[in-house]
Amino acid sequence: MFDYRKYFRVSQTVAFATREAVFYNQGPQSREFFMGGSWDMRGWPFWSIRGEKLWIASEELRFPLIDELNINFPFGGMLFTAIRGAAYFDAGAAWDDVYGPTIGDFGVGIRFNLGGVLVLRYDVGKTIQDNFQKLQRGLFYQFFFGWDF
Repeated sequence: MFDYRKYFRVSQTVAFATREAVFYNQGPQSREFFMGGSWDMRGWPFWSIRGEKLWIASEELRFPLIDELNINFPFGGMLFTAIRGAAYFDAGAAWDDVYGPTIGDFGVGIRFNLGGVLVLRYDVGKTIQDNFQKLQRGLFYQFFFGWDF
């Protein structure tokens, strides 16, 4: 297993995040690796991509959308800070004995940071199928609650 993550500061408020991972397993009792869903291969069904060998590359440009949004009501208020946007591209494949098709996705999203630990993420994009030969019809919409890579 190999999982590499690196963050590059483009400016004071913009960052480029990259994740490259390879999982390789073989033998009579080898286990399958999984990907798909909002954690790694956005737009694809959760854990729908599986195989004894797997690779994924995720690239994401993160930028500010709203630094502070304050909503005041007569009985109190709500403060939202650090609302960020992202443009992303993912690619990967999973296979057992014979290499399968390379697939991917791309799109844009919005992120809300919760307490510096968790993130609410909403992504809109398209999946790419059949070795980058075919785009899905329409768009996918995906909500995620957890962490950023």
